[in-house]
Amino acid sequence: IITVVSVLGFIGNIICILMFKYKRLNINKTFASLLSWLAIIDSFFLMMCFSVFSLPVLSQYYKAWIFPHVLPTLLPLTSISLTCSMYCVVALAIERYLSIHRSQHQDKGSFFGYVLPVIVFSTFFNFPKFFEYSTQFMYLNERGYYIPVVKATEFRESPDYSFYVLGSSFVFLGVVPFLLLIILNIGIARKLSNNLNSNKIEQVSMSLFLSGIVIVQLVSHVPRTALNIYELYMAFTSSSLSISYSWVVDLSHLFLAISSSSNVLIFSAQDLRFRTLLLSQLKKSLLLYKTNSTSESETACEDLIVKTIQPVSRLLPEGDPSSG
Repeated sequence: IITVVSVLGFIGNIICILMFKYKRLNINKTFASLLSWLAIIDSFFLMMCFSVFSLPVLSQYYKAWIFPHVLPTLLPLTSISLTCSMYCVVALAIERYLSIHRSQHQDKGSFFGYVLPVIVFSTFFNFPKFFEYSTQFMYLNERGYYIPVVKATEFRESPDYSFYVLGSSFVFLGVVPFLLLIILNIGIARKLSNNLNSNKIEQVSMSLFLSGIVIVQLVSHVPRTALNIYELYMAFTSSSLSISYSWVVDLSHLFLAISSSSNVLIFSAQDLRFRTLLLSQLKKSLLLYKTNSTSESETACEDLIVKTIQPVSRLLPEGDPSSG
C-alpha cells in the first residue's frame, strides 16, 4: 500500500508545484511559495519511504546488496524530511498569523524567512541519527562469500540515547508542533470571523488551505505520537523498548505517507480556482495526448501503406520499350 500511496503522492505533489509556479491562484506569493516548498519536502519524504519500505519488497537484489549500504543514511534523511514537513506546516501557520495580525512582519521571504530555518533545525535535530547504524560484512560459510548487514552501533544501543530519542521526539515532533498549530489556527479563525468581508476572500481561501493541511497533519501523526508515548511508558517501566505488534508501526508509516501524498486532494477540495485550473489542465493534457496518438496512428498507417505498395509496384510488368 505504501508503494501505491508514495507513487501517487509524488505525482500529485509535482502537479501542485507546477500549479503554484505557473498558474495564477488567489493566494499571495509567499504563501504559494511555502506551499510549493511543502510539496517538494513531502515528495522527498515519499522518495525516502519508497526506498526504505517499498524497494526492499519489490527487489530482492536491492534488499540483499544495496539496502544494507544505504539504510544508515536513508533513515536519518527520512527523519529530517519528516521533521521538515511538519515544521513547514507550522511555518505556513505562522505566515498566515502574521499576515492577519501583524501584516508589517508578514513578508519575510519564503526560503530565507521560513524554509531555511526549518531545514537547519530539522538537520541539527536529527543529525545524531547518522550515527545509529553502520554497515558491516558477515561471512557465509555455506556460500563462501561476504554479505552486507546493518548493525546498530553502541551509540544507538545506549539507554541514555534511547531516552533522549524518545523524549525529544515526543516534545519536538508531538507537543510543540501540535500546540503551535492549534493555537495559531484558533487565532487565525477568530480574527477572520471578527473581520469577515468581501475584501477578505483571499485570506479565507488561504486559511482554508492551511486548515485542511493542519487537520491532515494532526490526524496522520496520531499513530506515530501514540507509539512514541507507548515506547516512553515502556522505557520508564521496563527494559524493553519494543512493541509486540508490528502492524502499529506499519500503520504509522502508512499514515505519514498519506499525509505527504494528500496535498493535491486538499487543495482541490478547498479551493475552487485550483480545482478548476487543475481540471482544465488535465483536459488539455488528455486532448493533446489523443491528438498526438491520432497523428502517430495516421503516420504509421501511411508508412505501412507505402511499404506495402512499393514491393507490389516492383512486381508489375513494365511497358515494352520497342513499342512506340
